[in-house]
Amino acid sequence: PTADAYYLVAANYALVGQEAPAVDHLQRAIELNERLRLRARADDRFVRLEGAALRRLFETDLYRPPAAR
Repeated sequence: PTADAYYLVAANYALVGQEAPAVDHLQRAIELNERLRLRARADDRFVRLEGAALRRLFETDLYRPPAAR
């Protein structure tokens, strides 16, 4: 599956309040595409989830923009 597919599954789990599978799928999505972390932080579907695992996932930021040439 693609990063976007994992992201959409995570969002669906979040909508129904299933935090553990939402975080698992979101983490996999972010591993494939670090930019999805920023998208998830602003996504209202994740607002109702308040667990420590999601907070850690949001607080970590490994994205580094490409160096200027």
